[in-house]
Formats: sequence, C-alpha cells, structure tokens
Amino acid sequence: MRHKLIQSIRLLIQILFMVGLTTSLIGGFMNIWPGILISIFFLSAIAGNFYCGWICPFGSIQEWLGKLGSLFMKQKLHMPRKFQQVLQFSRYLVYAFLSLSAAMGIAGALSQSSSFNSNYYFLSLSNADNILQLSQLVSIPAMVFMTIYLVTALFFDRPFCNYLCPDAVKYSLLSFMRVFTIRRNSNHCVGCNKCSHACPMQIDVAHAHNLRNANCIHCMQCVASCPIKNTLSYGFCKRQTPEISTCEETYNPASICKHKTL
Repeated sequence: MRHKLIQSIRLLIQILFMVGLTTSLIGGFMNIWPGILISIFFLSAIAGNFYCGWICPFGSIQEWLGKLGSLFMKQKLHMPRKFQQVLQFSRYLVYAFLSLSAAMGIAGALSQSSSFNSNYYFLSLSNADNILQLSQLVSIPAMVFMTIYLVTALFFDRPFCNYLCPDAVKYSLLSFMRVFTIRRNSNHCVGCNKCSHACPMQIDVAHAHNLRNANCIHCMQCVASCPIKNTLSYGFCKRQTPEISTCEETYNPASICKHKTL
C-alpha cells in the first residue's frame, strides 16, 4: 500500500512539473527554473538521480506512452542484457560529443536544439499555437527524431532515456556520490526477479545490494513490484548484516521465511 502511494505521489509530481514548466514558458517565468535545476543538482549528488524519474517532461511522456502500450502488449520489449550492457553507454558518447563541440565553439544551435535536449522536446510543443509556429521552433529532422522515439516508447521502456539523453548523463554522474539509494536485503530476497523486470532502465536490481548503477532514475518501480516486505527499500547506504535465510530460492507466496542471525 505504501509503495502504491509513492507511485501516486510520483505521478502527481510529474504532472505538476509538466504543468508548471508549460505555464512558466507561456507566462515568461522561465527565470525561476535555473534555481530549481541547481537544487536538483544538489539533490542528485546526495539522494540520486530523481530528475529523470520524477521531473523530466520527456521522460514522463515516454513512461505514459509505455503504460498505454502495455494495454495492447502482454509483455514489453527488452534489449538482450549483453547488448544493453554495451548500448547503455551510447548516451555518454552523445554527451561527450556535445561537450566537445561546445568546447570547440562549434556546437551553436546543435547543443541547444530540440534534437538532443529532452526539455526542448516538450517546451517546443507546449509553446506552439499552430503548425507555422511549430515549424519555426523545431526542425523537421528533430520532429522525425522525436516521433520515432515516442512511437518506440509504446513498445520499449524509455528508449530515449536509455540510449541517447545527455541530460540524464549529468545527473547520473552526480549520483555516483550519493549517500542514499535503493537497497536490497539479500536475506529476504527470494530471487523472483520481479524487480529487474519492472525496471524501465533494465538494471539487474535482483543482484544488487546498494543500487549505485548510474542508469538508475529512482522511479521506485522495482520497490513497488517486490512481493516480499522489507526486501527493497530506499535509505542510507550501509553494509548488510550477515544472515542465513531459510527462504526457498524461488518465490512461493505461501512460504514462510525465517531468518537466523549469525
């Protein structure tokens, strides 16, 4: 029940930030956002990357499209783990390219265009009153690029977030220093792998202790999917007390788990 409440709160925050961003853009109040983003930077350094999972408008749109796609698909598509381990670094290459281009003074419109900035996808659409304005704000290649990723999001969890978003890289790198994270109690875990299947970033949560993966967006979907109480939680990184678990290795709802502390 508590985990469902967290997901409801996250959805509310996603909607509020999207409405707030749109209102600020139309009303000309964008000067308040630098302060908010600085606060998010500090939050990422301490508590992990919450921006992508709770705030980013383009990430929210992909997630909602994914839920829509789930109505027509029994199971979402997943990249094979071997390919995922390689392709997950592609967004770092994009970020490095943009950073290098900016440093060389040739980035210009590229580094600020809606082609690569997740916020500009949403801002461009929300500020366009008609097709003429939209064409002035967003180039045709950028619109094609955006449409492909949004359509893909119907069948594949957060494709842009997984493989191309440079915004996510900034918060991911900061999150390496975090002192709060998602924790897995291996003594309670029954190996059902539901947490790994629920992760939109395809992280192998089921084999982590303190989840410090740079791709984690702290959406808490893994925590919400766990069938065993107190197995996954969010809190201060700490060492796990060695225990012997008499739980069955596979998930059995009728089984009773007993633990003995060494």
